[in-house]
Amino acid sequence: MLRLERLSSEDFGALEAALQSAHLPTQDIRDPGKLFYGAEKAGETVGFIGFEVQGSEALLRSVVARQRGQGSGVLLVQAAIEQARIEGVRRLWLLTTTARDFFLKQGFRKVERSAAPDAIRQTQEFQSLCPAEADCMTFEIEEC
Repeated sequence: MLRLERLSSEDFGALEAALQSAHLPTQDIRDPGKLFYGAEKAGETVGFIGFEVQGSEALLRSVVARQRGQGSGVLLVQAAIEQARIEGVRRLWLLTTTARDFFLKQGFRKVERSAAPDAIRQTQEFQSLCPAEADCMTFEIEEC
């Protein structure tokens, strides 16, 4: 089980390094409206997740595991979904150029970019940080 802790501005150096090593955008991570969490397991940071919440919709801004191939990515996505539920999010959106198959296995489905609500399409990630050929995916969060 992972424990999530919201990052403070002092923690953003580690986040930025992890994002850069995963070739994920970092330009806007300090902008208002973004929520980033460090994920810990047995006292060790195993990864990071981030959101840009727009009402009941959120852009899954980042999912990055420190080590690949050890199941951390699956745990991070599960933790991200649960944290989004806590934040009042009912639908997650993401853009990816490299992890489509991984997210399909986690229950996300591929959709056209135009299917995303305006608020999500207006994010910097949709507008300029991710290329037009990035896959757009969504996940419906079930209510408990």
